[in-house]
Amino acid sequence: MPIVLVLGGLVLLAAGGEAVVRGAVQMAQQLGLSKLLIGLVIVAFGTSAPELAVTFQSVRGGEPEIAVGNVIGSNISNLLLVLALPALIKPISSYDKSIIRDASVMLIVSAVFVWLAHLGEISRWGGVGFVTFLGVYLTFSYRAERKRGEAAGTLKPGLDLAGAAKPARELDFTQLSSAAIWLVAGIAALVFGANFLVDGATQIAVLLGVPEAVIGLTVVALGTSLPELATVVMAGRRGEAELAVGGIVGSNIFNILAVMGLTAVFYPIAIDPTFLVMDVWVMMAASLLVIPFLASKWRISRAEGAVLLTFYISFIIYRYVTVSPTPVG
Repeated sequence: MPIVLVLGGLVLLAAGGEAVVRGAVQMAQQLGLSKLLIGLVIVAFGTSAPELAVTFQSVRGGEPEIAVGNVIGSNISNLLLVLALPALIKPISSYDKSIIRDASVMLIVSAVFVWLAHLGEISRWGGVGFVTFLGVYLTFSYRAERKRGEAAGTLKPGLDLAGAAKPARELDFTQLSSAAIWLVAGIAALVFGANFLVDGATQIAVLLGVPEAVIGLTVVALGTSLPELATVVMAGRRGEAELAVGGIVGSNIFNILAVMGLTAVFYPIAIDPTFLVMDVWVMMAASLLVIPFLASKWRISRAEGAVLLTFYISFIIYRYVTVSPTPVG
């Protein structure tokens, strides 16, 4: 049964990643928006759904350390693993200059999260602030994309956010509906596939006698990043680098502003001091490390991917050694 879960999870992840990329590309074409923005908003929000579910349930159940660890670990793995693995196969090149703006926002919100974490709690007001900033950021990004589209001649000038105007060409609502169906179906397949794979891999690890600390730091921690990984791999294979990078950067932004923010609005989140020793700083360092890689002609080469992956493996090994004194075997 565990093997069936693992195989089924892999199939769903592959199919879901393909569906999300196809739907996102179609939607970007129909709405006249960049693939970067579609990845930043729609793909990122959809692939962050597992983090939101885990975080909300953990805080509600009185286990805030799981919620906070999930978000921090997911952001680290997104930057150091999810961007690294596809780059080792095929260098990721994104020519959209807006990625520097969005990566800078990721760095800023990460810094604010670290500051609030040192205060010991993400309060309701902190959550409201996160959600409000997310709304402002998305509105600004949308308006910036519309202006860029108007300047490029792909959109009529004077379009407002209310949707009174429309792209220079008529919208094909059949194609738009098809894109939405691909996106929804793909995101659902990603979520279920990640759950199946994590459940099956966890059962196999337990049967093999792997320590629980190792399982928690690897299988479970990586589980919520599997949707992003599947999407990035499929986007890279289809040459949609802007979609891939936008999905990762957007996912990290959503993990803090939406996942932490929305949860804190209902349940203030206490921060375990152990996260302040190393984990939050690794998250910040990963954010800082990725920006110059993206700025170097907006390309993550195989060598840079190897550097990111090396940092990630080193982090996992160190956390295992410090968390679990029990030797493997």
